[in-house]
Amino acid sequence: MSTPLHIRQAEAADATAMRTILWKTWVVTYGPFIPKEDLRSYFEEHYCEAAIERLLAQPNVEGHIAAWESKEVGVMITRWDASEGRFYLSSLYVLPEFQGRGIGKALFARATDRARAPWSASRSRPPPSASPISARRKATTTP
Repeated sequence: MSTPLHIRQAEAADATAMRTILWKTWVVTYGPFIPKEDLRSYFEEHYCEAAIERLLAQPNVEGHIAAWESKEVGVMITRWDASEGRFYLSSLYVLPEFQGRGIGKALFARATDRARAPWSASRSRPPPSASPISARRKATTTP
């Protein structure tokens, strides 16, 4: 049986959908302890459509959209920092009404796959032998 979940790479044209998902999840997640006007102010300053488009245009950043039965319900943003030799999962949000369906887990698995896979020559990532996951495990593993 096929799943109704589909994950794809985000494009600049997805900025509006990304903003909608981010805002709806922010209100539910942060609204109980951050005044809505403060949330809105920060959101408008840092997550306007132009800011999202600029973010997605960076060669070391990838955005991903999760769709459930063709409805966009999740967002993930990852970033490779070549100077640090690290891969970051900077944002992962799933609409509250779609949580509990494995969408966040699937996005996280996609991030893990991306962290381990070699990037195209257009990306500023070192070869896979410098895997941030294996390096992190070595650094944090105790004998």
